[in-house]
Amino acid sequence: MQMTTVIKVGVVCHAILFLSGCGRYELATSEKYMTVDECYSSDFCTFRGRPVAKYGEYGKVVEIFTSDGKCINASFPEKKWNALRKNPKNSMTIQGNVFTEPETEGPESAIIEINGRRIGLGRCGNKFVFVE
Repeated sequence: MQMTTVIKVGVVCHAILFLSGCGRYELATSEKYMTVDECYSSDFCTFRGRPVAKYGEYGKVVEIFTSDGKCINASFPEKKWNALRKNPKNSMTIQGNVFTEPETEGPESAIIEINGRRIGLGRCGNKFVFVE
């Protein structure tokens, strides 16, 4: 699991009678991002990478790539997918439930739909993160 720590630095000033002084404070917060393998082996995923919005098999998909070239498939709501397609990002964080594409026999594939959204199949394995 990758951990990114964000440090917020500020200045605190105190006034006691006629003495005044300033000191620094740091507030550390952290966000934990999962690896591709951790994401795909859990029910819920928090992941960060470079998103690529594209047309996959049967619908729209976002493939999110890590710096080492691994990727996960994600399904975005229509408005978010369109915004990402118009204005690509270098990096973004996603969260969502993880689903496995159903197995089919023969040359036929299953068309997947969740809450009225058709799921496009990407090239990053047989699982996908459903982003609200």
